[in-house]
Amino acid sequence: MFWKILYVECKKVCALPHLWIGQALVLFSNLLLETCLLLLRVLPLNSLNHAAQVFHWPFNLVIVVSQLYFVHLGGLVLLVLSALLAGQEFTWGSFHLWLTRGVPRWLLLTAKVVTLFLTLGLTIILSIVSVSLVSLFDGSVVGEVEWSEVERMALSLCEATYALLPLLLLSFVLALGLRSSLKGIVCILLLSLCVYPLFEVLGRYSQWVRVLVSCTPFGLSRALMSANPLFVDAEQKIASFVGLTENLERQGNLLPFWGIVGGLTFYCILFLLLAFFLFLRQDCTPSLPFKRRVRCWRKNMIH
Repeated sequence: MFWKILYVECKKVCALPHLWIGQALVLFSNLLLETCLLLLRVLPLNSLNHAAQVFHWPFNLVIVVSQLYFVHLGGLVLLVLSALLAGQEFTWGSFHLWLTRGVPRWLLLTAKVVTLFLTLGLTIILSIVSVSLVSLFDGSVVGEVEWSEVERMALSLCEATYALLPLLLLSFVLALGLRSSLKGIVCILLLSLCVYPLFEVLGRYSQWVRVLVSCTPFGLSRALMSANPLFVDAEQKIASFVGLTENLERQGNLLPFWGIVGGLTFYCILFLLLAFFLFLRQDCTPSLPFKRRVRCWRKNMIH
């Protein structure tokens, strides 16, 4: 039964225009950054040209790593999609319909979480393929590619993905608890773009605020990204490309690397348990009238 539910959920998500609009935005951003690096390589500016030469394949995949940062476009798109995957079910009434057919709640939510992970994987794979294809034509493939370089880049991608994972689950839980995609999206964007940056600034003047912020999922995600040397180097070079004069230093982390990973793991487990706790006790009555709900299901090929 699980595989049938997962197939239907994946089919429904693939029919969403929001998914492909988000993927198009991420791909456009990736291609734009890769095009900028290509222009910098051919412009007669020695310093910028020299800096751009380090972005050969596979190290130009650091563009994908950068997109997974939660305040960059790719990360924000994934946070929005995560809220949509949970909140839309209450609008369409699909949760209610599955439950009336005797599907266990834990099984239904498990399929939904797996669908979220598959959406994350799809975004990463499409980004890697798009940047790699462009690299074949813009001269980014220089000489023979060493396996150690591929391993280093793969590890960097895994770190960036893991840094974003608890925030995706938080977005999912917010939309699930509020029974609304819009409310979940507004909450996660406010936390990411307003609340966390505000407390990060306050942390420069108060040690206890800095410690508190560093223990949040946003602070741990930022810490893991700042411990990624490829991401930090790319951020420094991009800053020099756009004319920033300050020297960007790697953020000092209050926790060791494995402490950061352990904290992110704790939040992943916490948000998963919270999602199951909420869903097992939640009223899944649809928020749309019956006729409109039926049209939504037919449109998304749910039978």
